[in-house]
Amino acid sequence: MSPRRVLLAAFLVLSLGAASPAATKSDHTQKLLGVYGNWRAFSFRENGQPVCFMALTNNPPRPKKHAKNNSVRGAGHLMITHRPGDNSKDVVSYSPGYIFKADSAALVHIGKGKFDLFTTRDTAWTRDAVSDHRLAAAIRANTSMTVTGTPIASGKAKKAKPNIDTIDLTGSAKAYQAIGKACGYAEDSGASSAPAKTKKKHKKTKKSS
Repeated sequence: MSPRRVLLAAFLVLSLGAASPAATKSDHTQKLLGVYGNWRAFSFRENGQPVCFMALTNNPPRPKKHAKNNSVRGAGHLMITHRPGDNSKDVVSYSPGYIFKADSAALVHIGKGKFDLFTTRDTAWTRDAVSDHRLAAAIRANTSMTVTGTPIASGKAKKAKPNIDTIDLTGSAKAYQAIGKACGYAEDSGASSAPAKTKKKHKKTKKSS
Protein backbone atom coordinates (compact mmCIF):
# COMPACT_ATOMS: atom_id res chain seq x y z
CA MET A 1 0.00 0.00 0.00
CA SER A 2 1.31 3.45 -0.87
CA PRO A 3 2.30 5.94 1.87
CA ARG A 4 -0.27 8.34 0.37
CA ARG A 5 -3.09 5.90 1.22
CA VAL A 6 -1.83 5.52 4.79
CA LEU A 7 -1.65 9.28 5.32
CA LEU A 8 -5.05 9.82 3.72
CA ALA A 9 -6.67 7.23 5.96
CA ALA A 10 -5.20 8.85 9.09
CA PHE A 11 -6.32 12.28 7.94
CA LEU A 12 -9.86 11.21 7.14
CA VAL A 13 -10.33 9.26 10.37
CA LEU A 14 -9.19 12.22 12.43
CA SER A 15 -11.61 14.46 10.55
CA LEU A 16 -14.57 12.26 11.51
CA GLY A 17 -13.92 12.84 15.20
CA ALA A 18 -14.88 16.50 14.90
CA ALA A 19 -18.44 17.75 15.04
CA SER A 20 -17.68 20.14 12.17
CA PRO A 21 -15.20 20.07 9.27
CA ALA A 22 -11.66 20.41 10.56
CA ALA A 23 -8.77 22.48 9.23
CA THR A 24 -5.27 21.15 8.87
CA LYS A 25 -2.06 22.35 7.26
CA SER A 26 -1.81 23.87 3.79
CA ASP A 27 -5.12 23.99 1.89
CA HIS A 28 -6.73 21.05 3.70
CA THR A 29 -9.70 23.01 5.04
CA GLN A 30 -12.65 20.69 4.64
CA LYS A 31 -16.01 21.65 3.22
CA LEU A 32 -19.04 19.67 4.33
CA LEU A 33 -20.99 18.88 1.17
CA GLY A 34 -23.94 17.42 3.04
CA VAL A 35 -25.31 14.68 5.28
CA TYR A 36 -27.01 11.81 3.48
CA GLY A 37 -28.54 9.15 5.67
CA ASN A 38 -25.64 7.60 7.60
CA TRP A 39 -23.01 9.30 5.43
CA ARG A 40 -21.25 12.65 5.46
CA ALA A 41 -19.64 13.97 2.30
CA PHE A 42 -16.62 16.30 2.30
CA SER A 43 -14.20 17.97 -0.07
CA PHE A 44 -10.90 19.77 0.38
CA ARG A 45 -8.00 20.88 -1.80
CA GLU A 46 -4.50 19.47 -1.81
CA ASN A 47 -1.80 21.13 -3.89
CA GLY A 48 -4.53 22.97 -5.76
CA GLN A 49 -6.41 19.77 -6.64
CA PRO A 50 -9.77 18.65 -5.21
CA VAL A 51 -10.09 15.62 -2.96
CA CYS A 52 -13.62 14.39 -2.22
CA PHE A 53 -14.73 11.67 0.16
CA MET A 54 -17.81 10.19 1.78
CA ALA A 55 -17.55 8.69 5.24
CA LEU A 56 -19.73 6.61 7.51
CA THR A 57 -19.19 5.92 11.21
CA ASN A 58 -20.15 2.45 12.40
CA ASN A 59 -20.54 1.89 16.13
CA PRO A 60 -20.05 -1.83 16.86
CA PRO A 61 -21.98 -3.58 19.63
CA ARG A 62 -20.28 -3.74 23.01
CA PRO A 63 -18.52 -7.06 23.63
CA LYS A 64 -20.00 -9.39 26.20
CA LYS A 65 -18.39 -9.42 29.62
CA HIS A 66 -17.11 -12.97 29.24
CA ALA A 67 -15.52 -12.29 25.83
CA LYS A 68 -12.07 -11.62 27.29
CA ASN A 69 -10.22 -12.69 24.17
CA ASN A 70 -11.56 -9.85 22.03
CA SER A 71 -9.58 -6.63 21.62
CA VAL A 72 -10.94 -3.35 22.92
CA ARG A 73 -12.14 -1.35 19.93
CA GLY A 74 -13.55 1.99 18.92
CA ALA A 75 -15.93 3.07 16.18
CA GLY A 76 -15.41 1.94 12.60
CA HIS A 77 -15.12 4.21 9.57
CA LEU A 78 -16.04 3.30 5.98
CA MET A 79 -14.88 5.68 3.24
CA ILE A 80 -14.89 6.19 -0.51
CA THR A 81 -12.41 8.75 -1.84
CA HIS A 82 -11.85 10.51 -5.19
CA ARG A 83 -8.55 12.21 -6.07
CA PRO A 84 -8.89 13.40 -9.69
CA GLY A 85 -5.45 15.07 -9.53
CA ASP A 86 -3.96 11.58 -9.21
CA ASN A 87 -6.48 10.03 -11.62
CA SER A 88 -7.76 8.08 -8.61
CA LYS A 89 -11.42 7.27 -8.07
CA ASP A 90 -13.53 5.05 -5.80
CA VAL A 91 -10.76 4.18 -3.31
CA VAL A 92 -12.57 2.18 -0.62
CA SER A 93 -11.18 1.74 2.90
CA TYR A 94 -12.53 0.47 6.20
CA SER A 95 -11.03 1.19 9.62
CA PRO A 96 -12.83 -1.07 12.13
CA GLY A 97 -11.63 0.57 15.34
CA TYR A 98 -9.05 -2.09 16.17
CA ILE A 99 -5.65 -3.30 14.91
CA PHE A 100 -5.87 -6.18 12.46
CA LYS A 101 -3.89 -9.34 13.02
CA ALA A 102 -0.68 -9.19 10.97
CA ASP A 103 -1.00 -10.52 7.41
CA SER A 104 -4.73 -11.15 7.85
CA ALA A 105 -7.42 -10.32 5.30
CA ALA A 106 -10.82 -8.73 5.77
CA LEU A 107 -13.81 -10.23 3.97
CA VAL A 108 -16.69 -8.09 2.74
CA HIS A 109 -20.11 -9.57 1.94
CA ILE A 110 -22.44 -7.21 0.11
CA GLY A 111 -25.45 -8.20 -1.95
CA LYS A 112 -24.43 -11.34 -3.80
CA GLY A 113 -20.78 -10.33 -3.93
CA LYS A 114 -17.67 -11.01 -1.87
CA PHE A 115 -14.52 -8.90 -1.66
CA ASP A 116 -11.19 -9.86 -0.16
CA LEU A 117 -9.39 -6.84 1.36
CA PHE A 118 -5.79 -6.64 2.53
CA THR A 119 -5.04 -5.00 5.88
CA THR A 120 -2.38 -2.66 7.21
CA ARG A 121 -2.56 -2.15 10.98
CA ASP A 122 -5.98 -0.52 11.51
CA THR A 123 -7.25 -0.23 7.93
CA ALA A 124 -8.49 -2.60 5.24
CA TRP A 125 -8.19 -1.74 1.54
CA THR A 126 -9.36 -3.21 -1.73
CA ARG A 127 -6.47 -4.78 -3.63
CA ASP A 128 -6.65 -2.89 -6.93
CA ALA A 129 -8.53 -0.22 -8.87
CA VAL A 130 -10.93 -2.71 -10.45
CA SER A 131 -11.96 -3.98 -7.02
CA ASP A 132 -12.33 -0.38 -5.83
CA HIS A 133 -14.80 0.43 -8.60
CA ARG A 134 -16.76 -2.80 -8.10
CA LEU A 135 -17.03 -2.38 -4.34
CA ALA A 136 -17.93 1.32 -4.60
CA ALA A 137 -20.71 0.41 -7.04
CA ALA A 138 -21.96 -2.33 -4.70
CA ILE A 139 -22.02 0.08 -1.76
CA ARG A 140 -24.15 2.50 -3.77
CA ALA A 141 -26.56 -0.26 -4.85
CA ASN A 142 -27.08 -2.00 -1.50
CA THR A 143 -28.44 -1.04 1.91
CA SER A 144 -26.06 -3.04 4.09
CA MET A 145 -22.80 -4.98 4.11
CA THR A 146 -20.74 -7.03 6.53
CA VAL A 147 -17.01 -6.91 7.15
CA THR A 148 -15.27 -9.83 8.85
CA GLY A 149 -11.84 -9.10 10.29
CA THR A 150 -9.49 -10.62 12.84
CA PRO A 151 -7.93 -8.32 15.47
CA ILE A 152 -4.65 -8.87 17.23
CA ALA A 153 -4.94 -10.77 20.48
CA SER A 154 -5.11 -8.74 23.68
CA GLY A 155 -4.36 -9.55 27.27
CA LYS A 156 -3.54 -13.17 27.99
CA ALA A 157 -5.40 -14.50 24.97
CA LYS A 158 -3.28 -16.33 22.39
CA LYS A 159 -5.62 -15.37 19.58
CA ALA A 160 -8.73 -13.27 19.06
CA LYS A 161 -11.99 -14.31 17.47
CA PRO A 162 -12.99 -12.68 14.16
CA ASN A 163 -15.32 -9.68 14.40
CA ILE A 164 -18.28 -9.40 12.04
CA ASP A 165 -19.40 -5.80 11.55
CA THR A 166 -22.79 -5.13 9.97
CA ILE A 167 -22.88 -1.70 8.32
CA ASP A 168 -26.02 0.22 7.38
CA LEU A 169 -25.30 1.94 4.04
CA THR A 170 -28.40 4.17 3.96
CA GLY A 171 -27.76 7.32 1.91
CA SER A 172 -24.77 5.99 0.00
CA ALA A 173 -26.10 6.77 -3.49
CA LYS A 174 -26.76 10.44 -2.71
CA ALA A 175 -23.46 10.86 -0.87
CA TYR A 176 -21.65 9.37 -3.84
CA GLN A 177 -23.43 11.72 -6.19
CA ALA A 178 -22.31 14.68 -4.04
CA ILE A 179 -18.62 13.77 -4.03
CA GLY A 180 -18.70 12.94 -7.74
CA LYS A 181 -20.11 16.38 -8.53
CA ALA A 182 -17.59 18.13 -6.25
CA CYS A 183 -14.67 16.34 -7.94
CA GLY A 184 -15.95 16.77 -11.49
CA TYR A 185 -16.98 13.18 -12.14
CA ALA A 186 -20.19 12.54 -14.02
CA GLU A 187 -22.95 10.75 -12.14
CA ASP A 188 -22.98 6.97 -12.59
CA SER A 189 -19.83 7.16 -14.68
CA GLY A 190 -19.02 3.52 -13.99
CA ALA A 191 -15.75 1.80 -13.29
CA SER A 192 -13.46 3.98 -15.36
CA SER A 193 -12.12 7.28 -14.02
CA ALA A 194 -11.27 8.45 -17.52
CA PRO A 195 -13.71 10.51 -19.61
CA ALA A 196 -16.07 8.42 -21.65
CA LYS A 197 -15.14 8.06 -25.30
CA THR A 198 -17.69 9.03 -27.89
CA LYS A 199 -18.11 7.12 -31.11
CA LYS A 200 -17.63 9.15 -34.24
CA LYS A 201 -20.33 8.91 -36.81
CA HIS A 202 -19.14 8.60 -40.39
CA LYS A 203 -21.37 9.88 -43.11
CA LYS A 204 -21.91 7.52 -45.97
CA THR A 205 -21.12 8.97 -49.38
CA LYS A 206 -23.03 7.93 -52.41
CA LYS A 207 -21.05 6.67 -55.34
CA SER A 208 -21.63 8.59 -58.49
CA SER A 209 -22.98 6.55 -61.34
